[in-house]
Amino acid sequence: MGGAEAGSPESDPSERAPAREGSSARVPTPLERLRIPDNLRDHPDTASLERALAFFEFGDYRKTRAELDPILASATAPAEILHAAQRMRSATGFEPGALGMLAACTVFFLIILWLVY
Repeated sequence: MGGAEAGSPESDPSERAPAREGSSARVPTPLERLRIPDNLRDHPDTASLERALAFFEFGDYRKTRAELDPILASATAPAEILHAAQRMRSATGFEPGALGMLAACTVFFLIILWLVY
């Protein structure tokens, strides 16, 4: 059908799973989880940051980076928003240790293959 996939950032927030029943803990807003102060909630980059967090939580890192790049290039973004965007951007980037581990596993596999045959 034509709508957004259930649970995706584009879907209706009311469709998301509610907090566990019986728990009295308040669920923090996306901006609270990013530690953005209340006085910056109306800043133009805040909406992009919230969308980026929704994409990040959904696992769509390409869209996350696309939302964060204009914030990181902005000269007018406050330090708190820039810091949150940098942390999220670094979490979606390439990890050099992963390449080293892949190379080591490949070499190990080739050695085992050579010994067996």
